Amino acid sequence: MFTVLAKGDACEPWERFKDDWDERFEPLVNRVSMDDGKDYLELSATGQIFHETFRSRFQESKATNLPLKAKPNEKASPKLGTHAYNQARQPIFGFLERVTELSYVCYCHTTYWNPDLPESTRFRMSGGEIQGIYSNGTWCVKFEVATTATDADQLPVIVADLNDWLDT
Repeated sequence: MFTVLAKGDACEPWERFKDDWDERFEPLVNRVSMDDGKDYLELSATGQIFHETFRSRFQESKATNLPLKAKPNEKASPKLGTHAYNQARQPIFGFLERVTELSYVCYCHTTYWNPDLPESTRFRMSGGEIQGIYSNGTWCVKFEVATTATDADQLPVIVADLNDWLDT
């Protein structure tokens, strides 16, 4: 959420983050009501400082905290579900291929498709797994990311690195 909100003058619909919401975020974000009657989120000044401090510390320690590289026999091509992706099939597959090229990613597979739901492209923890969300602004696909992580403590580090990768 912080990575998405930190991009430029980002102001995102609160609904996009309701599944990840925690009351402890309240001082770090501003809730803004817009003319469309919906609530939007933006980083507060404190949230910007918090996010930049986290990113700086993460950059210093990620080399020692990320899992080992996947061996060639652990790597596999992305797997797309049987959804009717239509014209989105190629962009989705291309994005998942780029994710799979990261050294610690073994493969990705789609779990959800909505041709009418715009989302923010990001990575997050969901049910103890790493979930990616990829969107072109009119549709979204959700997918699981299988990695070489050997324990649950490595998963948040991977999520932070994947979100950092999106910015490059």
